[in-house]
Amino acid sequence: MTPLWWNIGLTVVYAIFVSVGSSQVHVRVKRKPGDRPKPGQCLSFNRGGTSKVHFYACCNNVNDTDKSCDGRTYQRGSSTSYCGSGGADKGKGVIRAEFACGGCPGQGSVANKCKPIPIFDLPGTCWLFTKCFKKYCKKRYSAQSSGLNMQVVDPSSTSMPDTCYNTVCDPGETTANCPVDCCFKLNPSKCTWVTNGTCIPEYCDTPSCSVNGAVGLTVTKDASSIGVLVLGVLALFLYV
Repeated sequence: MTPLWWNIGLTVVYAIFVSVGSSQVHVRVKRKPGDRPKPGQCLSFNRGGTSKVHFYACCNNVNDTDKSCDGRTYQRGSSTSYCGSGGADKGKGVIRAEFACGGCPGQGSVANKCKPIPIFDLPGTCWLFTKCFKKYCKKRYSAQSSGLNMQVVDPSSTSMPDTCYNTVCDPGETTANCPVDCCFKLNPSKCTWVTNGTCIPEYCDTPSCSVNGAVGLTVTKDASSIGVLVLGVLALFLYV
């Protein structure tokens, strides 16, 4: 018969492994209503808005000389305003990233760059616009200081071609530097711009181009479940 101390110790170890194995690496921080980006910065959100699944971005330009875009919501697929003065979040979304975007002139330029053609300007395409907005803002203005509208190139994002997000896998674009346009080459049944007239799945904007490789979507959960199952069987075997 197994000693009591051994059973207790094994139970403690098992509980620790379960706790560690089930923890999520990619933690999303939920902002309180009214929170806003730092001056000169923007925040992108998801799981917000009236639908609780909407993607959008808010920017804080209150310290800039040009405040013409104060309170503007950068989004597609919706006309509801989710940003207040200074970029205050009114959509109760979950923060995705913080970045600079050149003040009102830069934000307007990037928003026009990311504006989809009418056929793709559908309610389900909001995540495409927001990711495009974030990536081009980072590419052009990520090293920018508050209040400055000069263009500053971020070395970490210059590999993304300027033609990215135009719905075509152009020469020079690959699944690594522009997956949103090229993932259909690796996953043609899912990652295409013309499936039933709707947008491609969100994981098609990751270099893996596969739902099984989309960081933070399924891998962590699946690995945790397997780890818990294996540990449970092991504990039961040792106990018996």
